[in-house]
Amino acid sequence: MAVARPSMVPGFGLTRWVEPADLLCDATGTAGLSAAETEIVSHMNEEHRDAVQAYARLLLGLEGPEWHMTGIDPEGIDLRAIRKRDLRRLRGSGISFVPQNPWGALNPILRIERQFRNVIRAHRSASKEECWQLAVEMLRGVGIQGPERVLKGYAHELSGGMQQRVMIAMALACDPALMIADEPTTSLDVTTQAQILKLIKDLRSRVNSAILYITHDLAVIAELCDRVAVMYAGKIVEDAPVDELFAHPLHPYAQGLLESIVSMDSLKVEVGAHLPTIPGTVPDLIDPPKGCRFHPRCKFAFDRCRSEDPRLLSRGTDHKVACHLYDEGGPHGPDAGRPGRGRRLHRAPRSPRHRPGDRRRHHLQRRTG
Repeated sequence: MAVARPSMVPGFGLTRWVEPADLLCDATGTAGLSAAETEIVSHMNEEHRDAVQAYARLLLGLEGPEWHMTGIDPEGIDLRAIRKRDLRRLRGSGISFVPQNPWGALNPILRIERQFRNVIRAHRSASKEECWQLAVEMLRGVGIQGPERVLKGYAHELSGGMQQRVMIAMALACDPALMIADEPTTSLDVTTQAQILKLIKDLRSRVNSAILYITHDLAVIAELCDRVAVMYAGKIVEDAPVDELFAHPLHPYAQGLLESIVSMDSLKVEVGAHLPTIPGTVPDLIDPPKGCRFHPRCKFAFDRCRSEDPRLLSRGTDHKVACHLYDEGGPHGPDAGRPGRGRRLHRAPRSPRHRPGDRRRHHLQRRTG
């Protein structure tokens, strides 16, 4: 089977069997997310990463049998029925994966050189010398000094940052179409985190891989990603370039997420002042609300929100939102006259953090300061 270079992250329905066994949890709905070559995209939400991680791991065939896909890859590869042999070819050369814990992914009893060789030979015919040269080249590409010494050593001889660099080099060794990075800086110290994030950002200009970056840190999203999809209760509610989203969020949930971040600026208010929050909790996905899943927590909800699931609509160049407020018949729909671009549905208390154009700068200052 020839491995295609997909132009988008595969989109499909995803359900999970839960106890009792006759119930299904609609975990990610139709969580497709387009990703062009060299683009870094991410999901943003307040929920646990379980559904997004399962979505990413299912692309690699790494999830358990309780997860079930109800769709196919848009490139025509049926991930539900693919043979194990073909799935193994897809891993690494089509889709690669960088885990949170590199020490758990690296084999402690094999030298790094042997692990590189196994990855390369799983996808191409190469001699031992060719594998060595490619491994040296890849390690140099991720900023490792003295790659020959690293290749002759074992995983436990490396620091956490070095281990993660090795994992990134392995993930890119076979030129994958998509690299999934599952919070690769979680267990690293702040200095090493910054180095790994800079590495990923720099690699984007040198490789032809799209990157799906899984994280809950909005500062990382603001600093690293080109585009972000806001997901609520398993469905994408807004998809936009990162600068556009942080400056002009349209969906009430996206606005609530950004308004509820506590920063040093937001603390410079009078004692007893209200800090914005999103009321309520994320719904139970075994029995989600009808219509828009966010409507029980949305102050702008009206009758249509309670009965009809909103479509993902285009609102300008590369900006999409799934909200009836912007659909036909809604207060900001096309038949009501388009409001000013990025017009907010509500206004937060004025503070330095909320000045137009400052939102992304706030996240960068939080990251670096």
